[in-house]
Amino acid sequence: MKLLSIAITFLLSSVGLVNAAAPSLINYQGYLVDELGNPLSGDYSIAFSIWDAESAGTQIWTETHASVTVTEGSFSVILGSVAPVTFDLFADSVRYLQVSVGGEDITPRTRLVSVPYAHHVGTIDGATSGVIAGPLIIKPDDFDSLGNGIVVLNNNGNPQLAISIDAADVASVAIIEPEDSKANQRAAGSRVIELNRDGVFLFGATEADTNAVIRPDGSIRAINTISVGANNTNPGDYANVLGFNNSATGDSATVSGGSDNDGSGNYSVIGGGYNNEAGNAGTVSGGSYNKALGEAGAIGGGGHNTTGVAAGTVAGGWFNESSEQFSTVGGGLANTSSGISSAVPGGEHNDASGNYSFAAGRRAKANHAGCLVWADSTNSDFGSTGPNQFLIRAGGGMGINTDSPVADLTIDAGNDNDKPAIHIEGGNKDISWAPTARLQFGQWDGTTFTERVRFDHQGDVGIGLGGSDPSERLQVNGNICYTGSIAACSDVRFKTDISNLQNSLEKVMKLRGVNYRWRRGEFPQRDFEEGNQIGFIAQELETLFPEMVMTDSEGYKSVDYGRLTAVLVEAIKELAARVERLESQRQTDSTSDEKQMSSIISH
Repeated sequence: MKLLSIAITFLLSSVGLVNAAAPSLINYQGYLVDELGNPLSGDYSIAFSIWDAESAGTQIWTETHASVTVTEGSFSVILGSVAPVTFDLFADSVRYLQVSVGGEDITPRTRLVSVPYAHHVGTIDGATSGVIAGPLIIKPDDFDSLGNGIVVLNNNGNPQLAISIDAADVASVAIIEPEDSKANQRAAGSRVIELNRDGVFLFGATEADTNAVIRPDGSIRAINTISVGANNTNPGDYANVLGFNNSATGDSATVSGGSDNDGSGNYSVIGGGYNNEAGNAGTVSGGSYNKALGEAGAIGGGGHNTTGVAAGTVAGGWFNESSEQFSTVGGGLANTSSGISSAVPGGEHNDASGNYSFAAGRRAKANHAGCLVWADSTNSDFGSTGPNQFLIRAGGGMGINTDSPVADLTIDAGNDNDKPAIHIEGGNKDISWAPTARLQFGQWDGTTFTERVRFDHQGDVGIGLGGSDPSERLQVNGNICYTGSIAACSDVRFKTDISNLQNSLEKVMKLRGVNYRWRRGEFPQRDFEEGNQIGFIAQELETLFPEMVMTDSEGYKSVDYGRLTAVLVEAIKELAARVERLESQRQTDSTSDEKQMSSIISH
C-alpha cells in the first residue's frame, strides 16, 4: 500500500482580517494506491501524527479517523477535528507528519512547511492598530540593549515604560526617568520604579540607592526612619514610630502604635497599647502600664506587669512580676516568678521563689529549688517544705486518663493491654506496702469496690477470692489458661527416701470419678464455675492417696490432680505386666493345642 501524493491546506481566515482567529484545523487531501499503483476504494482507518524528526524522534500530536472513505484513490480529512491542533505544536521549525493506514506506517514522513506555521506571525512591523484576541508571546532571536519586550517611548523617542525579559529570563516592568543616565540600565535613562519577580523596587538618586523593596512574600524593606501619626518623636537612629504621642528614643527602637508608649532602650519594640515602656532589646506587645526594663525582657500584654531582669518574661495578666533572670509568668493575677529560671503559668497569687521551681493554681508557693507545686482553688497557701518536691493539692481527686476521679487518685488504664496501669520501680522497692496491709486490685463502680486480686502481708496471692485472704501461696477461684508450663520441682538432688509405688492399679480401681455441680449460692465468694464438672471427691481420694489432698486453714480440702500422674503410670505398668503374662499363657496354650492336633492327624 502506498500514499502517492499529499495536499495539505491550513483553513485560515484572510490575512487582512486582523481581528479573526485562525482555526486549529488542517485540510488534508491524499491519494492512496496499492503496491502495483492501482488506486484503492473503500473505507479505511487512517491515523495521523506530528513528530519532531523525519524518523524516530518524539510524537507531539496524534489523532485517528476510524472510517475514511477512499474513492478511486482520493480522500480528504480535516485534521484537528478529533484532537485539537494547537498553535504551540508549531513553536519549533522542524515538524513532520506521519500517516498510518490500517496500522501500517506510510514512509517517508512529510515535512510541514509554511502554511501550518500561519499560526505564528513572524512580525508586526508597520501595523498601526489592531486587537490580539489570544495570548501574545514575544520571543526574539537575539537580546539587545533594550532587552526583550515592549518599550513605550515618549515624544522625544526616549523609553518611558519598559515591559521586558532579560537573558536570565527575568521579567520586569520599569518606569524610567529618561533625563538621568546610569550604568547597567536596560534602556536609556534611569529606573525610578521597577516591578519584577523579586518584588517592587523604589530607587533613590541612583539605581544603587534602593529606598524601598516590597517582596512577593509580603515583606517590606525600607531605609531611614518612619513616623506615622501625631505628636510622635523618634530621635533614635533608625527608630520608627506610629500612633499618637509615642516616642522611640532608643537606637533602632520601634513603636508600632497606641499612645504614650516609650521605646527607651536600644533595639526595643512596643507593639501598641497605652503607657508602656521597653528597655534595651525589650519587648512589650501591648496592654497598659507594662514595663519591660530588663535586658531582652518581654511582656506580651495585660496591665501593670513588670520585668526588670535579663530575659524575664510576663506573657500577660495583671500585676504580675518576673523579678529574676530567665523567669516566666504566663498570666493570671498577682503572680511572682522570683527564682532563676522559675515559672508560674498563670492562676492567682502564686510564687515561684525557688530556682528552677514551678507554681500553679491558687496560692501555690514553690519556696525551694527544683519544686513543682500545684494547688487547687482553695484560698489558702500550699507550699513546699524542702527542695525537689512534687506537691499536688487536689480536693476533688486526681485523675489519670479520666475526668471523673472517684478517689484521691483515679487511673483509667484504657483499653491498651500492652502496658500496665501503674508501674513503680526503684532499687529493691518495685512495689511496697506496710507489713500488716494488703495490696488489692479490683473494680470501683462509684459505690462499691470489687476485689479481683489480693497480695497479703505474707506474700500470699489470691485471685478471685471475693475479698478473702488466700489460704495458700497462690489461690485462684476460676479457670487458669496458660501456654507455657507449670512445673513442680523434681530434681533427684532434692529428694531422699525414694521408693516405688505399690498396688497402684488396685488403688486406681477403687477411685470414683464423678460429675457434679458447685454450690455457688452457698459460697458466692468462691466464684465457682457454672455447669457440670468432672473430678474426684477430696475426702474419698484422701483415704487412698492422702498426699494428693490439701486442707486449708478453714478445713476445706483441695486436690492436686497433677500428682495422680505418677499413680496412673504405675497402674498402667502393672496392667501391662498382667496383659503380658496373659498373652504369654495364651501363646503357650495355643502351642500345646497345635501339638495335640498334629498328633491326632498323624495317627
